[in-house]
Amino acid sequence: MERQITKGVTVATNFLHSAGTHTLRSRNINAPLPGSGLHPYQTANSLYLYETTGTYRQNQWITNVNAKLSPKLNFSSFTP
Repeated sequence: MERQITKGVTVATNFLHSAGTHTLRSRNINAPLPGSGLHPYQTANSLYLYETTGTYRQNQWITNVNAKLSPKLNFSSFTP
């Protein structure tokens, strides 16, 4: 939605909803075991398993204010 407030000032706002499935994610399969602190693969290094079982959901408001203060001066503000 965009709205002109005065002759030189406009405000625009957008709402975005994004969702996805089967996105790439990683898991540390050599994380220390709870309680003992031992690593399953006998090394302190991290071992990552990459798989496509991730999901995400995101809601986002974006607002933009634009003001033309004079023929040579323009002000703009953007908030993601």
